Amino acid sequence: MYVSQHLKRKDVTSASMLQIDSKGMLLRYGINGVEQKDPVRIPFDPPLMGYEEVKPRLLSMKVDAEVELGAAKNPVIRNFVLPWRLILLGPGIPQLALILITFSSSTYANLARAYIPPWLIQLGWGILVTMHLLEAIYTAMLCITYKTGFYYGVSRFAQLSILG
Repeated sequence: MYVSQHLKRKDVTSASMLQIDSKGMLLRYGINGVEQKDPVRIPFDPPLMGYEEVKPRLLSMKVDAEVELGAAKNPVIRNFVLPWRLILLGPGIPQLALILITFSSSTYANLARAYIPPWLIQLGWGILVTMHLLEAIYTAMLCITYKTGFYYGVSRFAQLSILG
């Protein structure tokens, strides 16, 4: 897999490691059953810091190669559950406070607006809208990558655009 990905060839049929060091590995490989005389060096980016990093790095490179070559089977996500409890306990409270301070005509909202400068409320809205849109765009890219389907992708995009 590493050799196929590194050489950008899908006809690599065999590979064996000749040498490994902190900066990369040297592999001998075969194409369509014919052993190639020149081995290929695949660099580690970043270089390994110690022996304990070898196995996790090689496994990570294997997964990256499988994904790039289309050999990995991506999970297909079919259901959508809105995590209300997490939304309310995490970002929901500050967002709700911002909405109430901005739009409510209650005594508490008027008192808060008297002490909070208008630029700070505008900054809060700017951060909120920017973060929600960035999260929604990132999620849309994940939905396209993992082929979640139109309905699920649109529902996640809408949920993140509105609720974050």
